[in-house]
Amino acid sequence: MLATLRERYVDGLTAYRHGDRPGSEPATLGVGHWVALFVHAAATAARESTSLVEQIDDLRREWATRVAADRAERGVRETPRADSATARLLDVLPEAPVLTAKTVRRILGVSFPAANSALEELTQADVLRARKIERNTTAYLASEVLDLITLTERRLASTRFDTREAQPDRPVPAPPQ
Repeated sequence: MLATLRERYVDGLTAYRHGDRPGSEPATLGVGHWVALFVHAAATAARESTSLVEQIDDLRREWATRVAADRAERGVRETPRADSATARLLDVLPEAPVLTAKTVRRILGVSFPAANSALEELTQADVLRARKIERNTTAYLASEVLDLITLTERRLASTRFDTREAQPDRPVPAPPQ
């Protein structure tokens, strides 16, 4: 957020530094300007973080619906067991949106077949997307999480929090496709 408002941030610091002397009216106004900007940036970041958490919670519910529909179609119990690798992986996906079977094995403390099975099940339910990254390694991406993060970053890069209204004034990721 401060990177987006960098001119105002630097103006506040400059006003303080170039005041006649510490404690002078220009220096005090500069500090006030800078503190107000910093508080505004912190409040905005907190608001955007809360919004991102809410969007991820909505996404988790959508994933649960997809998994239930896929499992019902296959004629198995709609909800995976709470201690299964699939259920546990769904819980950690927002924290680790790019995975391999090896990383799932390490994160969840499960066998390679259990990790692989959970990844395949979530891919079949359209929660994850598979992508070959090496000869014998497949990465699995929770691309919707990455999209939410990208959109949040783009909102924070615009002084109006919408890149359609105000173009970012710093480098940001391209909008999700």
